[in-house]
Amino acid sequence: MRPLRKSPEWRAAFLIWLLAAVFLSSASGKNLTACPDCEKEVSARAVSCPHCGCPGSFIAEVVRQKEWEKKPKSVVHIKADVTAGFGVAIEVEGARYVVLPVAAVGTADSLSLRTVQGDELPYSHLEVAKDASLIRFRVGSDALTYLRPSTASGDAPTSLLGENGMAVGVPTTPDSSRGVARLGSDGGVMALQVGGNAGDQWVALNQPIEWAAVEPSRFREQAALLARLASQPLSQPLAATDRTALENTDWICLDFRARAEKLLSPVSSNPPKKP
Repeated sequence: MRPLRKSPEWRAAFLIWLLAAVFLSSASGKNLTACPDCEKEVSARAVSCPHCGCPGSFIAEVVRQKEWEKKPKSVVHIKADVTAGFGVAIEVEGARYVVLPVAAVGTADSLSLRTVQGDELPYSHLEVAKDASLIRFRVGSDALTYLRPSTASGDAPTSLLGENGMAVGVPTTPDSSRGVARLGSDGGVMALQVGGNAGDQWVALNQPIEWAAVEPSRFREQAALLARLASQPLSQPLAATDRTALENTDWICLDFRARAEKLLSPVSSNPPKKP
């Protein structure tokens, strides 16, 4: 008996089946990802999504973004009491730290440090900068990328470190994002954003900083005193014991000294009327 001649339709169906088999074989395992449009599984190397037609270039870009998000970052998210802020992971002479603005720590009754991905970081060895509004903790987690103080000359940063850990261009307008840290041309940290009333205050990290170890209980005691007195109405005079405490306390950092001096010499919120 002569074999049946295969029809063109059969051959087309067979070719489609063969291409699908090759596609599924190449898309197996780690190369499978969710299509950003239809969320069905697709090969990260596909020319386009076989389900919805999403372009392969867009799929590949989403895959690269997800891989980048998984990598360790240098930015640390701070949650303290009712405050929040950001710090930067830095390596100095072989030691690893997270450097933070003092204002972001609050009274330190409840403090947590987390990576950009949300992983909690263990920390120890509280140290304060004597002449800057900075504190730092010793950390050793491999979930962070540790930067170094910049050795680049000049004051102009080449990029900013954003809150998501991504380096972005230097803003050209005052309303642009200020970022968490300023980076030099060598990729190192030049300065850390510490906020303040002006909203745009920076502390240089590529200059010598004198650090001193402090007991956490002492930090909490001084921070709590300042927070309590700052919450009182300006019209209410300081109690004699509080004034004595502000005048006689050996403040552990520049930030605390400045806040104490402001409490001792409050500026009236109601300016005098013009005659």
